[in-house]
Amino acid sequence: MCFSGGFFVFNAGLIALYYPNLYLAIGNIAIGLIVMAWEYPIPPFQYVTNFWLRAIVYLLFIGAMVWEAPTQTAGLCFLCGVLCYFRAAINGEKWTDPKKKPARGGAKPAAGGKS
Repeated sequence: MCFSGGFFVFNAGLIALYYPNLYLAIGNIAIGLIVMAWEYPIPPFQYVTNFWLRAIVYLLFIGAMVWEAPTQTAGLCFLCGVLCYFRAAINGEKWTDPKKKPARGGAKPAAGGKS
């Protein structure tokens, strides 16, 4: 959810370059790129797996999104993502790398056929 929100805020930041507050538009473009890199995950961000940290950082990012019309929809996407991350953190869920496959099967029997 936050990956698509990052895409929305990146594109909306490009549109917001034509609005009066240029610095906020550039900040929103940077936020979009950071979020997409963090959610995908690209190597420097793939080791930050704490859901509490993600929820708090994304909640702070929403503050920059609500001030310009093009980025407000992305702010709503981030709000939904923040609620999901808070819920996951409260439930104690952990992020796992999708590229690593879990070990399958149980213990193998000892030599001789008896376990």
